[in-house]
Amino acid sequence: TYMDKLILDQQWNVDFGVEILQDKCKDKLQLMNNQTFLEWSKNNNYQISDNWHPLEEAHQAAAEYWSPKVRTLLNSSAKEIYNAFK
Repeated sequence: TYMDKLILDQQWNVDFGVEILQDKCKDKLQLMNNQTFLEWSKNNNYQISDNWHPLEEAHQAAAEYWSPKVRTLLNSSAKEIYNAFK
């Protein structure tokens, strides 16, 4: 996931290196219920810092939100690695 939509913004003085990184990662980025991490945190009433960064409670909830998917990915990768060395 990602904090806000600015991660993919190319309007404001984005150099070639940043464009390459954005292009390489944009298909891998995922949303939380169709929201960025900041939007999701606000909509779930988690505290946000004065600099617009979700605080610890939001991070804990996000870890719970993503845990099943991460666990599946890790198990899939572990099985693929295990089978590759049989």
